[in-house]
Amino acid sequence: MFFNGVFYTDPTTQKPTFKNYYPGGVVASDITAFVIDDPDAVFLMDADATFARADLFQNYSVTNATGNTVTGISEVQLDVSESGTNASFIIQAIDISQDPNNSDVASANAIILVRINKHFYLDGKGI
Repeated sequence: MFFNGVFYTDPTTQKPTFKNYYPGGVVASDITAFVIDDPDAVFLMDADATFARADLFQNYSVTNATGNTVTGISEVQLDVSESGTNASFIIQAIDISQDPNNSDVASANAIILVRINKHFYLDGKGI
């Protein structure tokens, strides 16, 4: 499952607030978290190194970096150096983004389409 934002009434301004991330320390009686729990959901994720097309459908670990609190976008990346067919890896690369602005496979940070391999409702069964 993936966290997809939070809604609450800001205790200081009394205004309804939506954020892509939970800012922590907010004490509100109406905090609602949004999660994506579909085991077939596909996400865009950038690779931390050059990604080879031949490595599609392998399973990967992810990096653990601090997200951006301005945009709410995660800084977690597909860890190209940690891959294999073992179902214990958290994500599976299923395609390379066809976005014209994507750096494709020629350099680091290509945008990869991934699905959650270790999803609660999937349990690493693969596609």
